[in-house]
Amino acid sequence: MEQYVKQPPMTERQIEWMQEQLFEESGPFYQLSTKPLENDLIFTEDEERRVAVNLMAISAKEFRIEILAYALMSNHLHFIVRGELVEGLAFFNRLKKRLSNYFSSFPAAQGTGSRIEEQMECLQQADRPDRPVGTACR
Repeated sequence: MEQYVKQPPMTERQIEWMQEQLFEESGPFYQLSTKPLENDLIFTEDEERRVAVNLMAISAKEFRIEILAYALMSNHLHFIVRGELVEGLAFFNRLKKRLSNYFSSFPAAQGTGSRIEEQMECLQQADRPDRPVGTACR
């Protein structure tokens, strides 16, 4: 019968070191998000979110990105992904393009001023570097 020697508890520094090692070996990780839209909404219906989740899976597989966490907020998107930076950014840009194409497929998108048309524009403009934080698409 094996005998186990009771080890002293780990110090906080030892625990931090182990967590850092695990993080370094498991990564790289990236947070990707769009700027929140102050007065516009991207998602207003459950079906729109369901489509977005399917498009996320397709885009992640295409760019070999692992989605660890996500939040599809009504006016912005958040992702924590694992993979290379170039593929992560390509995944995010492709996803936004696919969402924009999805919203443009609605017949109502052809009319000016429709909510869906605004959603398409907001997705396309959400991450422009010259767009001030907190401004809304109009």
